[in-house]
Amino acid sequence: MAVIALVVKLDSPGPVVFRQPRVGRGGRVFEIYKFRTMVVGAPQFSAAKIGAAHPLVTRIGGFLRRACLDELLQLVNVVKGEMSWIGPRPEQLVLAHLHPASQAAREQVLPGVTGWWQVHHRDDSPLAEGLAYDLEYIERFGPLMDLRVVLATFRVLCAGFVAALREAWRGRGRGAGWDPRARQAADDLE
Repeated sequence: MAVIALVVKLDSPGPVVFRQPRVGRGGRVFEIYKFRTMVVGAPQFSAAKIGAAHPLVTRIGGFLRRACLDELLQLVNVVKGEMSWIGPRPEQLVLAHLHPASQAAREQVLPGVTGWWQVHHRDDSPLAEGLAYDLEYIERFGPLMDLRVVLATFRVLCAGFVAALREAWRGRGRGAGWDPRARQAADDLE
């Protein structure tokens, strides 16, 4: 994690750690930790997912997102007892009110670093679809369901890491920074 922190710091100005209020078990609000992957000044909250290729994502941030390495700091949340390894996705505080019935069910268990929603759809799923996966996980909660999540997580991590390495090898975004015109120019060269 120290290497990731150093690379984040060298890649762009700003803090290494991204912190954001999330809703956990029992409706308790906690601060989630991730490695910062976006430029300073990017919006803190968004109802829309911001993918790894978005112009506000830093060069190293895109790699960290594709490889799922930006999530490693959530281990601090696990140690603090705010999160579990496996569970529903911890919702952003500003979005929790949008789906009160689903949120109430999700607040029955600890949120997880990985979960049924996370392994099915990363950045491209509508909120309602993701919530359905979280509710399915809660309904089928148990060792077999956790095993399915672990195996799927391993598959997603491997695929994401290989994709991130492949893009880094091809030089995608090298020198493009977060400027959308430079990023488009880099994409046009491929």
